[in-house]
Amino acid sequence: MGQYSHLFVTDMVDAATDYVNEGEAVDEAGRPANVGRPWRLMARFDVPPATVYVGVSWIHVTSDEALWVHTHVHEDSDEVLYWIGTDPDNPNDLGGEAYFELGGERHLLTTTTAVFIPRHHWHCPLGWNHVERGFRFISMDLNPTYESFNDKDLAAGQSTPTPPPEGPPPPGTFDHLFIKDAAVDAARPGPGGAPGYALMTRARVPETTIQATYSWVGPQHAGGAWDHPDVHPDSDELLVWLGGDPADEKALGAELTVEIEDERHTVTTTGAVFIPKGLRHRVLGADRITRPFTFIHMALDRYQG
Repeated sequence: MGQYSHLFVTDMVDAATDYVNEGEAVDEAGRPANVGRPWRLMARFDVPPATVYVGVSWIHVTSDEALWVHTHVHEDSDEVLYWIGTDPDNPNDLGGEAYFELGGERHLLTTTTAVFIPRHHWHCPLGWNHVERGFRFISMDLNPTYESFNDKDLAAGQSTPTPPPEGPPPPGTFDHLFIKDAAVDAARPGPGGAPGYALMTRARVPETTIQATYSWVGPQHAGGAWDHPDVHPDSDELLVWLGGDPADEKALGAELTVEIEDERHTVTTTGAVFIPKGLRHRVLGADRITRPFTFIHMALDRYQG
């Protein structure tokens, strides 16, 4: 154990009881059969300095249409959602057709996608029409704990935000909050020089309170140094690494080494690290890569809470 070990999540915990608007928490139909366990990637429960709550689930192959997350709203925090495909050779292909509603406006998603959801904006239902290749879903609440309210809470007087909209808004009202065509970001490659894709940026989504890039890291990127030592005086960071084996959701399939203030940490499981502002850090790269994995870098430069 090192001085900064407490910043890492290396053994995700089951977060089913954290959520109140998904699957079995809402109705008898329960969680769709093709949804893996809802794992907690980052939260103050596990990492006391954390300023965000992050959960991840595998969405496995199915030919059945399914509803998973029901309509709700977050009163005190913004949220970012990610649908991330699992084909290293075609990172932007989601591998299926998901659907998601924001403010009553329905979006069909067939590519790796990110959406920024400002607080007080009702969103969902969320589900899919079919899945030919499993993908990962990540929810990121820009608050250290997860809290949401649904229409039942509103009716019971437990919530006071604006009610859900009646009827869909004009087409395209919320298009500007989505990034559905992540482009290569030459300024932010991944470990070993893996191409980096701009998943959420202020240039595309002016309202966003985070900026994120992601990479697919494969055997060809093993052993290569990636990052120089860096310090961010005004923003925290979150680094996430997701294994690519749908049969073993926790396995990373590689050894990834992260250095914080000259203290090295090597991880071999799906997980994350929260890096508070002011700490010198770098990613030294990955070794023994037996299966490609996804690496995500998030700069939390205007978070609330």
